[in-house]
This record gives sequence, C-alpha cells and structure tokens, in this order.
Amino acid sequence: MINGVFRTGRTRLALAAMGIGLGTLLGCGDLLGSGQRPDPEKPAVQEAGIHPVLVLIGQGDGEATVELHLQRVQVAERIGSYQGQLKYDAGRYTLQASSIPRGITGAANEPQAGTIRFAGISMEGIDGGAVLSLRFSTRAPVTAEAFELSLEELVASEGFTDLKPRIRQLSAQPRLSRSAP
Repeated sequence: MINGVFRTGRTRLALAAMGIGLGTLLGCGDLLGSGQRPDPEKPAVQEAGIHPVLVLIGQGDGEATVELHLQRVQVAERIGSYQGQLKYDAGRYTLQASSIPRGITGAANEPQAGTIRFAGISMEGIDGGAVLSLRFSTRAPVTAEAFELSLEELVASEGFTDLKPRIRQLSAQPRLSRSAP
C-alpha cells in the first residue's frame, strides 16, 4: 500500500476474486464521478439479494460502454426473465447501440431519448454477467447520478418464483462500478 492506495495488480485481482472493490476496501464505495462517500443506508454489495450494478466497461474519446449486471449474492435461484427501464441524462449521453447478450432472448429499445426499455429470458437461467449492454456517445463523464433504474419483473428460471422482492436497490440510482461484480 502506497499513500493509502493499493498499487499492485495482484492485490487488485485478489480483492476482485473476493468480490471486494478497492473503493469499498478504502471506504470510498464504488459510486463513480460523484466524489462523495457512499450513503451508509445503501446496502453493501455483499448483502444477500440481487444487486443491480451498472458496470462502466470503457470510457474515452466521447464514448462509453456500460453493462447492466444483476449480481446475485446468497441467492440460489437463477434469473429466468427480467424486464425494466433505464433512464439516463439525454443532455449528457446519446445512445448509439443497445443489445441483450448471447444466451438471452430479448430486446432493448429507446422509445424516447433518455429512456431504454429492455426485457430478456433464458430457459437455462442467467448465472451472472451482463443482461443489457449499452454504448453511448458522451458529453460528460459517466456517473451514477445520471441514471435511474426500475426493474419491473424478475422471475426465477425454475419454479417461476417472483424474485423482485430480493432486489437490493434503495434508490432509483443503480450502483456504478468500473469492474464486473
């Protein structure tokens, strides 16, 4: 540790393997761009439940790629289907492309600037990874405050259990991370 920051790649990899981000370890949380400490009322990603996380895959040269992950923590049921809406600040970002990853049948569309509707289903169930991928042209850095997420449906692949009560999101803003959960 140098000046309170871990500098080695091995340390970062070990922490990532344990599901701990550097920001969480150092008490900064993983809200990007706000410069604020996380709200202690927001659940930690390690809390049991399903945590919606926007992952900033890359940003630069006026573009950014963002993925939506539904991180399951101590939830045995696999996600079979999902439906929701992601609003974003259309003054800061313009959607260039949206897609549902392979292995999931679904669609994403933008009925109006700043609103993305999406839905997906997988008969085998979704273990992890992205459930929605987005590419934006940007006029400002990507921050959590620029997004609002509403998951309207979340159903288990076996038994069709309603998983919506297991969602851990206290505000409309999803968590934002630079690394996949």
